[in-house]
Order: sequence, then structure tokens, then C-alpha cells
Amino acid sequence: MDMRGNELFSTSRMDMNRGKYDLAIMGFESFIEQFPDHPYADDARYYIGEAMLAKGEYTEAAVSFLTLTRKYPDSDLVPPALYKAGYCYQIMEQDALAAQYFDKLLTEYPDSPEAELARQRASEEQ
Repeated sequence: MDMRGNELFSTSRMDMNRGKYDLAIMGFESFIEQFPDHPYADDARYYIGEAMLAKGEYTEAAVSFLTLTRKYPDSDLVPPALYKAGYCYQIMEQDALAAQYFDKLLTEYPDSPEAELARQRASEEQ
């Protein structure tokens, strides 16, 4: 593995943990650009979504989470990304989109912890 890639990823994680979301987003985007095939590329995409969510940029967060599901379909982060996308749309009161991603999660990953969270959200909405 490339040491520069690991260093950039680690620095971006530290920025994220310190609440420096803009810096973290820039770092993770740079990481993905420079190391698109790195084993942590899907993690970087997920953290971009998390940082945008923390900033209240729900549309951008949802797009980042859904980009992960398209670009890294075999990632173990697909279920949490689908859940977070649905959650973002739910916050924005775009219930049809929220339901679409929660349903996809429940259909494709019914045994995931995120599917359980989606079921709980769905029952709260009724």
C-alpha cells in the first residue's frame, strides 16, 4: 500500500474527528482522486457523506452515500450508506426518496443492522 495514501486518509480522519469537516472532505476527495483503487476508497466516500451530514448538507450527503453504493457495490459500507441516504431524504421531508432507499436496504440487506434501523424508522413514521 502507498504510504502517502495511508497518511492522507489518516489525516483526513483526524480532521473529521476534530469536527474540521471542510478540511476532512477536501482530504477524502483528494484521497479518492489520487488513490481510486485503494482499499479505503469506499471508506473515504462514506466519510465525505458523514461530514456533509454533520454540516447539515443533506442533499450532498445523500449524493455521496449513493455514489458509494454505485462505485463500490461490493463494499461492506453499502448497507449503512443506503440507510444514511434514506435518513438524509427523511430529514429533508422527501419521504418517497427516503422510502425508496430504506426499501432497497430492506430488500437487499434484510439482516443488516441498518435494515433493523430502517424498520424502526418506518414504524415511527406510521
